[in-house]
Amino acid sequence: MNRYLNTIQILAAAGLVLSAILLYQHYHPDMDMGIIACGRGFVNPCISVGQSKYAVFFGIPVAALGLIFYIFITFMLLVADYTKEKYYAVISGMILPLIIAGIAADIVLGSLMIKLGSICKLCAATYIINIAILVSLVLMIKKYLSWDELTTSIKSILMPENPDQKAVLSLMVLFIFFMAFSVISGAGILRLRAGLNKPSEQAVTRELASFYKNPAGSIDFPRSSMTAGSKNPKLRIYVFTDFLCSACYKFYNTEKYILAKYGDRVQFVYYHYPLDSTCNKYFDDSLYPESCTASKSMYAAAKAGFFEEYFFMHFHDYKEIKENYEDKTARRLVEKTSDEFRIGNDKLKTFTDLFDSAAYPKEITDNIEFAEKLKIGGTPTIYISGRELNGVPHQDVLEAIILSELNVSGK
Repeated sequence: MNRYLNTIQILAAAGLVLSAILLYQHYHPDMDMGIIACGRGFVNPCISVGQSKYAVFFGIPVAALGLIFYIFITFMLLVADYTKEKYYAVISGMILPLIIAGIAADIVLGSLMIKLGSICKLCAATYIINIAILVSLVLMIKKYLSWDELTTSIKSILMPENPDQKAVLSLMVLFIFFMAFSVISGAGILRLRAGLNKPSEQAVTRELASFYKNPAGSIDFPRSSMTAGSKNPKLRIYVFTDFLCSACYKFYNTEKYILAKYGDRVQFVYYHYPLDSTCNKYFDDSLYPESCTASKSMYAAAKAGFFEEYFFMHFHDYKEIKENYEDKTARRLVEKTSDEFRIGNDKLKTFTDLFDSAAYPKEITDNIEFAEKLKIGGTPTIYISGRELNGVPHQDVLEAIILSELNVSGK
């Protein structure tokens, strides 16, 4: 029997870890999950699902409920292992209806994921774990216990008759209460910590009103080869950026969240505005030396057909490359992008040919001239429906604007 119990314990421990990750990601959607990432680049269905209205049940994140579920199973299994055969039937009788209810909930949650059009791999992994737990538990019951023992155990749990059974039920209820209280309190602390720098709803409303006070200009934005997000967008967000700019890196973290959540409807369109006198004649000094080189690498990646992947890898490694960026840095980033996203050799050759050319591409100089006509003063400068945003808007503010634009236009 220990073989089955050990299998279920391992599965429950895996589910516990995944639920903890999903709970943390619910409050910190910009986290980098590395090798357990739910998707490559900006495609992260786990964030889309975790930030949807279905991710919370009566104010409690579904991931927190999953955490409670797996902690309870783990604790019950430890009790069963400690008491040996004495409580095997009782513990099995407690876990079996719970895991069946969990799988029923998984069916509902899986249906909602399909409705959202985003399949969270980590969520799906917990569904598989639950099925595996059920199979292991049924095999264990079938081999070592009779169904009469099991039903008697379930009955004794629900309707205790002697003092021992009543004591066990009382302690179990007490444990569940304090365990649930601890997990929900922990989730509340995560929510508070995540919200320390979040603007209040009133502040977001004020920022939204301030944004819409600006008259919408009629700007004919030229076509750009640098885009990220939907190929058939309902809303385009135009961004003038310097790819080595620290504020642009901060904005990238917001973009990553927006694209994970609204990437099927929103597209970011980028324009070069390097704050580097090497290619920008409107600067006497370079605020970000080699940002012209960075722009050139972005142009080459865009023309080669893998801008979004290269853009992601560039800012993913931004903290390591920002101080000593040079030609070699761009080439190293291309190699990493190729390894991560399996870029074909023909695209890599196109990148190399364009990047090795002596002159700066006309697209970069044209973008700079266009920025000057718009009197762009710094990066990032953002345009949404003809209205300008300077600097880095808070994620909540940008999301409120996006939702307003999508709702107003019926998109």
